[in-house]
Amino acid sequence: MFPDAGGARETMRHMGDQLAGMGYVTLIPDIYHRAGHWAPFDVATLFTDKPERARMSRIAGVLTNDRIIARASSASRS
Repeated sequence: MFPDAGGARETMRHMGDQLAGMGYVTLIPDIYHRAGHWAPFDVATLFTDKPERARMSRIAGVLTNDRIIARASSASRS
């Protein structure tokens, strides 16, 4: 399960748990792992809080489809 721009956070974990409860194996990769230690975003205010939106843009700005797929692939082999 790929997280949205808010990243792997508690909401995503709950969604993954729900899928797992239905019998699915769920992987939620941390698409921002190369950004180093990052604090989760408050998605409720992410797009109205300019500093938070700028922080998310900096972190997400380096992502490409290839990087996201590579991260998911490496996580699934762990």
